[in-house]
This record gives sequence, C-alpha cells and structure tokens, in this order.
Amino acid sequence: MRILAGAIIGLAFLTGCAGQDLRPPRSYVVLPHDTLYSIAWRNGLDYRDLAAWNHLGPDFRIAVGERLTLEPPASGYAAARHGESAPRAPRPTTRPPAP
Repeated sequence: MRILAGAIIGLAFLTGCAGQDLRPPRSYVVLPHDTLYSIAWRNGLDYRDLAAWNHLGPDFRIAVGERLTLEPPASGYAAARHGESAPRAPRPTTRPPAP
C-alpha cells in the first residue's frame, strides 16, 4: 500500500511540473572575432532575431565577453518551440535616387 501511495504522489508531482519549462535559456559569451551573423549562423538562427532578443541597435554591435541570449524572450518562447518564427519588424527598403 505504501508503494502505491508513493507512486501516486510521485506521479502527481511530475505531472504538476510537466507543463513548465524549467531549463535556463541558452546563451553564448562573445569571443574575439565573433560577429552577430557568425554566432547566429552557428546556432541556426536569423541574425535579426538574435539582435532583437538581445536589444541590439541597428549597428548590431557586440562586445567580447558579452552574454547573448540564443532564444526569444518568454512571451515569444512558445511559438519558437513549435517551429513558428517570431514576427519580425519590416525591414527598411532602399530605392535608387530618382533621375
């Protein structure tokens, strides 16, 4: 009887935690000669998403020793886990000068 009660309690505990993602977000510490693009490429990410998740400016400047998050913030995390891409801001278009 004790074994059954222990199994039920253990199962209830595991079931309660099943919906939670308790692992910390993946991250990367910038090394010399790294670029945002190279870090994104090595991790299968789009450099624009990586810049947005880490609040980088339009120059995409990173510094040696800086820790970059390799996952979207918690609000967009569920969509990324299911293979959907996070919405992106429209990219500016450039047109050649008028003659």
